[in-house]
Amino acid sequence: TNVTLDTGFPGFTSLVLANGASDGYLTAAEHAASTDLVGTLTAAGYDTAEYKLAALATTCDVALTYGAIPKSDDGDFGADGDYKVCVDLYDNAGNHTYNNSPTIALETSVPVFTSIAWANAAGDGYINLAENGASTDLVDTLVGTGYTTAEYVLKSTGTTCDGGLTYGALPKSDDATFVGDGDYKVCVKLSDAAGNPPAYGSTSSDVTLDKTVPAFTSLAWTNSATDSYINATENAASTDLVDSVVASGQDT
Repeated sequence: TNVTLDTGFPGFTSLVLANGASDGYLTAAEHAASTDLVGTLTAAGYDTAEYKLAALATTCDVALTYGAIPKSDDGDFGADGDYKVCVDLYDNAGNHTYNNSPTIALETSVPVFTSIAWANAAGDGYINLAENGASTDLVDTLVGTGYTTAEYVLKSTGTTCDGGLTYGALPKSDDATFVGDGDYKVCVKLSDAAGNPPAYGSTSSDVTLDKTVPAFTSLAWTNSATDSYINATENAASTDLVDSVVASGQDT
């Protein structure tokens, strides 16, 4: 019989992430789906390819135990964090080459909204005419977890804060949504980079837009002052000097 001299090592080029991991992330739903983590292997000079899911800091070498392509629910996934798929390429002569896939970020913690506070001109629960023209942020102090992006939209009080709205930058006190006096709230959308379901919330109270300035009409003398004089007796009587004010747009 013949013996084959084979001193060449397999050559690795790339190992592509697949299915739920193709974007470099695994959400909670993708983690539970049990699909292959990697797909196309580009390599040469090998007879067998075996795989192992490992934490990103792990060295892909002979110390690992390799086998079939790992799934998205592989038992080697622990806490949320960064992982990779190691690959062992070997030929029939026993020459081995080790390499790995791009990083897979396991992110199963979904965004959670807790609260957001009114700020600046809206801090007292009102936006008056001057404040409406000032263009300051309406909210700050966002409290939430598990998110990488926060987006906002100003809406009238009766609006449901959900995925049907278009979100963007922090709304200002001169936001175009302020079209008439009334009550408004700020809706919030919290998203993560992995694509887990976003969390929605809103300010816990409303802000009232009131651009109608008070207008005075009249105020009439009453009781002892109706004749425009107060004598000594009337001065001691402690009666109201004026009647109800005629005006509009005032609270006090």
